Amino acid sequence: MLLDFGAKIRPRELFPVLREEAATVIEENPFAFALAAVLDRGTPSEIIWTIPYYLQKKIGILEPKFFVNKTYEELDLLIRSLPHKPRYVTDAPRTLKELSQIIVQENGGDVSRIWKDKSASQVNTTFQRIYGVGPGIASMIVLLLEKCYKIHFPDLDHRTMNVKPDVHIVRVFQRLGFISTPDPNEALKAASDLNPEYPGALDGPTWIIGKRWCSSLDPKCPDCPVTTVCPKNISQSTKEQKVIPKRSVCGQNGNPHIGNAARKEEPDYIEITNLRQFQTIQNRGEGFIVITDTATPTKIHLPYCQWVSSRNFKEKVIDDHCKNGRYYWIDNYALGLREFKAEPCSICKPYK
Repeated sequence: MLLDFGAKIRPRELFPVLREEAATVIEENPFAFALAAVLDRGTPSEIIWTIPYYLQKKIGILEPKFFVNKTYEELDLLIRSLPHKPRYVTDAPRTLKELSQIIVQENGGDVSRIWKDKSASQVNTTFQRIYGVGPGIASMIVLLLEKCYKIHFPDLDHRTMNVKPDVHIVRVFQRLGFISTPDPNEALKAASDLNPEYPGALDGPTWIIGKRWCSSLDPKCPDCPVTTVCPKNISQSTKEQKVIPKRSVCGQNGNPHIGNAARKEEPDYIEITNLRQFQTIQNRGEGFIVITDTATPTKIHLPYCQWVSSRNFKEKVIDDHCKNGRYYWIDNYALGLREFKAEPCSICKPYK
């Protein structure tokens, strides 16, 4: 059923963005695709695929010769000036410069020559020459080129192309019963066993299910495309569902006051209403915590941020009965920006 769902996925769905215009940049400019792909290391996907759009807004025309002609210091300042940044900010200038040098100096400025009439192994090797790009990212690039840009690689042995076992892939595999523990290596083996001819074909559909329906704390099982065959191995999450009521408001069930009741698809957030909920979320360490306040701007924090403490939560939510603000858990950074108009915490830097 995963493969059936994967066949229905539109290529654009594999490029989640913060702004719709950013998806157009990726689709129309192959250099933008390559630039985002080589930076894809531990950063929310919505941010990674929007970075080319931010760069284009800053510099005008997004082309590799711009980056070749800049110093590392100039590129560092440029990247740090973006509204949202890649996780490894200090590594990004070298990564972008080395990608651009390969395009300009070896391919006449045409990024498509890296993969046009090339074998998959050649493309993989070329991208792995770039600082910070390992086998996982290089394989992902080959898979995306094949699926989204219809590039045919005659030598591509699909048996060697596996999933990229991030938190979403691992979570969905465990809940489906494919693996018994949240172990990336176990997920790789499971993908190979499930679809030995092409393990990587499971990557796209599983990742989208994990992002859209199978979230860590609030899975939307009835809406999930594999709900009829999923054993729903979420015993721990089931226990936590009793602790974390869906979209409750300060102890009473209902919609949070953020003006989204008319949306057809509810965003994936939960209001945190008691100390047990709060501590459960902190212990899991997944997602982000949004704190609203009547006196200061709304902020996005990592669950373990020093400002996100049991003492502060108790004072605002329990003692003051949410008079001056509320706490929410969200499953992705982009949601906090879009739905809550929140600013990132300057201490924990959740965008990294």
